[in-house]
Amino acid sequence: MQRRAMLLGMAGAAGLGQARAAGWPERPLSLVLPFNAGGPSDNFARVLGQQLNQALGEPGVVVLNKPGAAGNIGLAEVAASTADGYMLGIITNSVAAHVVLAPKPIVTFESFTWLAGLVVEPSAIVARPGSFRDMADFIAQAKRRGLSVAHAGIGTAHQIALSLLERRAGIELLQVPFTGSAPAKTQLLGGHLDAAIFPLSEVMIMLRENQGQALAVTLAARTRFAPNLPTFRESGYEVVSGTRRGIVGPAGLPAPVQQRLGAALSQVMQSAALKRVLDEMNVEIDFRSGPELLALMRQDEATIRSLRLPG
Repeated sequence: MQRRAMLLGMAGAAGLGQARAAGWPERPLSLVLPFNAGGPSDNFARVLGQQLNQALGEPGVVVLNKPGAAGNIGLAEVAASTADGYMLGIITNSVAAHVVLAPKPIVTFESFTWLAGLVVEPSAIVARPGSFRDMADFIAQAKRRGLSVAHAGIGTAHQIALSLLERRAGIELLQVPFTGSAPAKTQLLGGHLDAAIFPLSEVMIMLRENQGQALAVTLAARTRFAPNLPTFRESGYEVVSGTRRGIVGPAGLPAPVQQRLGAALSQVMQSAALKRVLDEMNVEIDFRSGPELLALMRQDEATIRSLRLPG
């Protein structure tokens, strides 16, 4: 009797999930961007929301900025929400660093239903014009005298790439963390740093203004945004990294809602409006299923653990 009651309860819960999903969505969705308003990420989120709204049949999608704790405050709100598909979040691979480095992580991989990976933003090493002949010269000088290189903070994709380069090339760099690229750029152009690793979009601005010399990009293959810029791999170092953005919901989303969202997001990534925004950001579309995105995040987690980054 107890087992039968349990099975009936499970069936009832499944039926409730199906019932909730049948007419979904019936009201507006919230899309949490766990970063500040303004800037490229905010613009991306708002165009994504507009396109998702159309793909789902005009339910309304409201973008909510919930910054704090490297994005984890907003993601914690998503994780704690009701698993009905009405609150989603934009996630980056900074969550992998949080899982490894935080003494008590406020979110984990298990906090979410993983819906889709959308894009990847590469990093590139940049120096003042004329500082180095190429990546080989950068490595040679690093071995002779050591070099100071700025990055955007412990556990970011930029810092992971830099640490991988140290390991692959057998060098030791003076890594200088900054809270943003603007102050790092000021220090670099002022001659206080030898180089920096920035998002490709920032590097492209420096190149257009003749303020920088790019040495290598972290993608597995050359990017169409800078076809003359070699990859680290081409330079002889297996360093492939980038900032991924994807979509998650709270753990336990009903399967029909997951399927509807996955199909809608796949459709959204084909929209001309979103592609224009991503081109302006120098960001590559890299659509993945939810399980594929989670697998990539777990790979990042393993890499961070192997690098033994400071917390």
